Amino acid sequence: MLQIQSIRLMNESQIAYLKQLGKDSRRNEIIKKILEDDACFFKIKKEDACLILEDIGVSNDKINSIYAQLTSYDNYFELKNSGKIDEKDESLVIKYEDYNPNKLFKNTKK
Repeated sequence: MLQIQSIRLMNESQIAYLKQLGKDSRRNEIIKKILEDDACFFKIKKEDACLILEDIGVSNDKINSIYAQLTSYDNYFELKNSGKIDEKDESLVIKYEDYNPNKLFKNTKK
């Protein structure tokens, strides 16, 4: 959850910076609306997520790493357990199966 808050802060900083330079910040304002949903990165394609991260100032060499953190198994279940993700939501692009201890050591190959 900390990651999404950091991303929001980076976007806010980018908006302030663009406004200070007198440049158009509408794209970042749209991103701000998207980021209001804590589960937004689970609802968009990776390509779109990477564009968002690039637009808010994440360096190209770190985009994949940050994307992986934002869409991690742990984040998914933290959001699911807090009620911010409904696994029945059809807008989810990324979903994870619930942990099943019975399948942990079960060999599915014969």
